[in-house]
Amino acid sequence: MGPADGEPDIVLIGFSKGAPDILQAIVSYPEIHEQIAAVVSMAGAIDGSPLANDATQSQLNMLQHQADADCTPGDGGALESLRSATRKKWLSRDIAELAIALRSGAMPGLPAAALIPLIYKLAP
Repeated sequence: MGPADGEPDIVLIGFSKGAPDILQAIVSYPEIHEQIAAVVSMAGAIDGSPLANDATQSQLNMLQHQADADCTPGDGGALESLRSATRKKWLSRDIAELAIALRSGAMPGLPAAALIPLIYKLAP
């Protein structure tokens, strides 16, 4: 629930992979839309990462053996989810749902022009 006055009170901030993860959460969990006041992307990998395009899973696995590495293995899909082809496929499939979410429940005042950069990246 939002604050007593009914205004949205959650600001989601995503850095790098966190940005596409936030967009996925917005699409997957419509019940949170009314609580979101803003979404901020800082260096967000919205359309993928060139590093992920070139990296192999074995290279990623080596990072867990680095000193002070405390990341859990997760589902093993982190690298694949950051590849440009995967991000573009997700965007092309879920851009309409994302636009509806951002324009209705979450951030109802968001101008349509704010979505143009996302749509532009989908153009061939």
